[in-house]
Amino acid sequence: MADAIVTCAEIVRTFPSSDGTENQVLRGLDLEVQRGECVVIIGPSGCGKSTLLNILAGFDKPNSGTVTVAGKPVKGPGPDRAVVFQDYALLPWLTTLENVAVGLRIRGMRKKERLARAQQYLDIVGLGHVADREVYRLSGGMQQRVSIARALALEPSILLMDEPFGALDAIQRGIMHKELTRIRRETESTVLFITHSLEEAVYLGDRVIALSHGTAGAPTEVAVPLSYPRDPLSDEFTEIMRQVRALLPEEH
Repeated sequence: MADAIVTCAEIVRTFPSSDGTENQVLRGLDLEVQRGECVVIIGPSGCGKSTLLNILAGFDKPNSGTVTVAGKPVKGPGPDRAVVFQDYALLPWLTTLENVAVGLRIRGMRKKERLARAQQYLDIVGLGHVADREVYRLSGGMQQRVSIARALALEPSILLMDEPFGALDAIQRGIMHKELTRIRRETESTVLFITHSLEEAVYLGDRVIALSHGTAGAPTEVAVPLSYPRDPLSDEFTEIMRQVRALLPEEH
């Protein structure tokens, strides 16, 4: 892809098994993510979804292969990548605004500038009105939006999201799907999103990529050429879900 933000080439990652053998989670994986794209990774537990995200984030290293983000090799965590986990990892003694500004403070940005940028991204996620509120007083969905604002405030090349809505109830999750779609389109963010949910994958993704145990080479994928807002009850949505389900093991 000519405008790829992320390029993974022949990624191998193994872990020792309890019987002394090597468990090869990723076997020569190839993957590219284009600028402005939302790629959703789905697959059974233990297939390497989170391993891949951790390698991209710089938290883990492959046994072999190359990973580049915005043309630069990934050698560890860096400012070109921001991660949003299921656990919001907010600091309860800080206000909502101060939580969003934490990463900018670590980078050494001046207080006036970092608070202005933090406010900008709180406005984008629809929480500008609670900037001065203690973050622990917010609902789960609102806290996750604070977490997303904190990541976006770093203005990374790619946003890495590891099942960020897994702890939310069905109603809050549906709200966050719509919010993330709006935020991504407004900020033109590039996103790699991990999930176990077929419906979530098809609702959010431009492409849905299916991993299986020991995925080798280019993984199988399904394009999602649906406009927004997407209707999970439509025939088109249901058909794409069927195509994605066909790529997965029966026990998924």
